[in-house]
Amino acid sequence: CGTGLVGAELADSGFGTVDGVDLSGPMAEKAEATGHYRKAIGGVDLNEPVTCVEHGHYDVITCCGVFTVGHVKEEALDNILAPARPGALLVVSTRNSYLRESRFAEHVDALADRGEIELLKRDGDAPYIDEEGATYWVLRK
Repeated sequence: CGTGLVGAELADSGFGTVDGVDLSGPMAEKAEATGHYRKAIGGVDLNEPVTCVEHGHYDVITCCGVFTVGHVKEEALDNILAPARPGALLVVSTRNSYLRESRFAEHVDALADRGEIELLKRDGDAPYIDEEGATYWVLRK
């Protein structure tokens, strides 16, 4: 959930219940302090199974600033998908450098081939930060 910017955007867009997780406890506290989160949980390593939230529960999952070089493996996508209910949407950003250095695209293809997700949209080399762009993915579980 980082500093809470995405949660604020979701809340402002009408999402009634927003939960967040972050590797950093202080970042989760900062996000929760915005008032836009029902709960924000720190100490969550997305490279490991996510056990702090209910699986098969969420309608939408967003993941921004996670898939960056040295942060998570592409298989973390499986752990991020677990809390989503069947039919839920997942919106993910992948920094261009991460996409070049990982097998994220191939992992998405493999999940789609197995029928675990459907790739609805992929916007490549879109604006992200000053240093580089990102690819944005919309998936359905």
